[in-house]
Amino acid sequence: MSAYDPDCNYSVKHKQQRSIVALGCDPGMAHTGLSVVRRLSDGRNATEALVLVESKPDSAQETIGADDARRMKAIHQAITQLVARWCPDVIAIESYAPIMGKQGGSAWKTSMVYGMIYGLALSANRPVTQNRPQDIKRAFAMAHDRSKLAVQTALCGIVPNLDVMLQGVCAGKREHLADATAHAMLALDSLAQEKAKKRK
Repeated sequence: MSAYDPDCNYSVKHKQQRSIVALGCDPGMAHTGLSVVRRLSDGRNATEALVLVESKPDSAQETIGADDARRMKAIHQAITQLVARWCPDVIAIESYAPIMGKQGGSAWKTSMVYGMIYGLALSANRPVTQNRPQDIKRAFAMAHDRSKLAVQTALCGIVPNLDVMLQGVCAGKREHLADATAHAMLALDSLAQEKAKKRK
């Protein structure tokens, strides 16, 4: 598990301002991207923490089930720690359409992680938002068929410290953290819209 925290704790630096926090999750058995994003009352955003949980298969495990349990435990631990530390107002999870006729493989493993994260959110009494990959492409890259790099570039223009934090991550793995950040941003947008409606 790799964690990437900013040098300056944004929440402490701006503690006088009211803010909302979202935990974005890009689920996967091999790579789960987690991003904690804070939005201040003046509309500014900042990534508080990025965590990439990497868990390769271990042939030393007696069964595939035992290996899956080991990998799921690592993801569970990372999310539990982030929820305890940052107390997010909402948890955002990437969802996707089922692949009909497919059994096993990475899609099945991803659905296991998705279900576990959803259960953790419910146990923590946190609201959950869900968006598909094409939703974040439309929201940040303006088209559902744009590349993940286009999404990442757009996000770095909205979240000032994201680009610096991603520099500490292998280029091929940044997409997991960028996607998690995108889901967190959409969740923050949704919360802001709900609060605006209540004020009317």
